[in-house]
Amino acid sequence: MTAPKHPAQKWLLDPADQATLILVRRLTEEVLPFEGHQLHELESAVMEMNLQEGKEAIRKLRSELAEAIVEGKPLELEGDLDPPEVRVELFRSVWERGLGFLTQKEDLFANTDELIAETARRFGVSPRVIIDNLYADTPGERRVSFPGGDPGALAAEAVHAVNLLRLKRKLRRALGMSLVLPLTAKADSPYVSIFWLLKREGLMYDGVRSGSAANLSIAGPYALFERTTAYGNRLFDFCRSLFSLRGAEWTATIDVMTQAADGAAQVATIPLAASMRRLFVRQTEEPATGTTRSGDEEAFRKYFDKLSTGWSLSYEGALVPIDEPESSVHRFMVPDFVARHEASGKEVLIEIVGYWRPEYLQRKLNKITLVENRTIILLVNRRLLLGQQEAAALKEAGVQILYYERREQLKEAAREVGRMLRDSEGRKGEGHTTGSATQESG
Repeated sequence: MTAPKHPAQKWLLDPADQATLILVRRLTEEVLPFEGHQLHELESAVMEMNLQEGKEAIRKLRSELAEAIVEGKPLELEGDLDPPEVRVELFRSVWERGLGFLTQKEDLFANTDELIAETARRFGVSPRVIIDNLYADTPGERRVSFPGGDPGALAAEAVHAVNLLRLKRKLRRALGMSLVLPLTAKADSPYVSIFWLLKREGLMYDGVRSGSAANLSIAGPYALFERTTAYGNRLFDFCRSLFSLRGAEWTATIDVMTQAADGAAQVATIPLAASMRRLFVRQTEEPATGTTRSGDEEAFRKYFDKLSTGWSLSYEGALVPIDEPESSVHRFMVPDFVARHEASGKEVLIEIVGYWRPEYLQRKLNKITLVENRTIILLVNRRLLLGQQEAAALKEAGVQILYYERREQLKEAAREVGRMLRDSEGRKGEGHTTGSATQESG
């Protein structure tokens, strides 16, 4: 598949246009003196400059620059803490233990300290680090920090940052994304990373094979009960990482909700392609690496890797065919992990079912029951309340099910999976051997 020329997008800045670079450099130099100041000081100064600016386009660009080049500075916290994730874990603990204890004044502080200490143990840091950084990502705590380098280099980087900011704003009301990419069997293929990126952002998708290409319909996040701006934000993070993949050819269209001139809601389509990479990232920028964020999958893998089982655990973007009766559509699923026996090459698929939406969970279970000639182990969070009917259908299809409630319990689940894998070694015909025609790498 030949990468097409990128579609004309008048809303994007061209980093190769000298007039644009000169203007961006001038506006960038205006905000550089605010390095280290609180963010609201920079925002006030930009508002003051814009009051004296006659051209609307320059006012808009100045505001975007001040936001974009500051926004791109990542937090560097002890233990690589992610404040939103810490808050989720802390508030989840409060919910699980019941809210009633918070009303008992004599126990309030003792219980609060205990919860913070418990959260700190989960993340491997001290309670003081949790307290100091619980809201470190909120606007009131942020200080201005710009990427290093001379003004010229910063201006070139700022162009990419503004384009990313504009894309992010457009995707906040995203309705869905269609992604087309060619398939390849190379182990080091950049397309393997695409499935990693989907998992990392928690995006659910359906995949259909069409000749030598895969068509992915990315419908939304599996952790939300309805589409909100959180879906658009995750989709933006996915697209930003997608642009950083070198050597990948892909095309995509994203439907977004917009507002017409008369105020009526309407759907617009944004075309994207790998050929637009130069508009969003520096050509020397390091590509995205395949890794999941800290979560159930990462915890399970950490626990499993510490065991001596004779099996290795990997994620390869393996496309597992789904046999749908009376259907001409060639669908596939991509498992969370592939466990491979180091001596025989036998493979077992492992799926971790965590916090999916009910309707997506049902679709996922339907897919699993249609997979043939594969041994599948399913780890299910009890909060999903997997019904007896669904469990019976899975067991009938040969799926082995383990349950867990908390992330820490995945340690015992990993041991049980190791035992199940060892028990399966002597069973003739179970699993799948590397090299079969029924498996391809995405």
